[in-house]
Amino acid sequence: MPYVHLRTDRLLSEEACRELRHAIIEDLAQYLAKTPARGMVQIDTEQCIAMGDGEANCAFVEVRVHGRLDAAASDAFAVALKRDVATLLALKPARVYLHIMETQNGEINGNIY
Repeated sequence: MPYVHLRTDRLLSEEACRELRHAIIEDLAQYLAKTPARGMVQIDTEQCIAMGDGEANCAFVEVRVHGRLDAAASDAFAVALKRDVATLLALKPARVYLHIMETQNGEINGNIY
C-alpha cells in the first residue's frame, strides 16, 4: 500500500484537497501501477514549515512504497507528482521537496507483508 504525506504552509479548501488527493492517487496508478483503492494520502495544510529563506510558500511530499521500484517508473512518477503538486498548490516546482522511499515490510488489516 503506497502512502503519501504532503505538508504545506498553504491554506487549502476541502475541494482543493480532494483534487490534490485525486491527482496523487492517479499518479500512483499511472506511473507505479499501484491500485488506487489501496493508496493512502494524508494532506496537512497551514503547517509551520519553511524551505531555505522561508519567504515563499512550499510543500514537502514524502512517499512510501512497498517493494522495489523500477528506476524509470520512479523517475516518471517523481516528475509527474512534483508537477501536479506545484500546479495545484500554485507553487514553483523548486518549492516542492519530494522524498520517495521503498519499504520492505508493513502491516494492513493484521497482515504483515
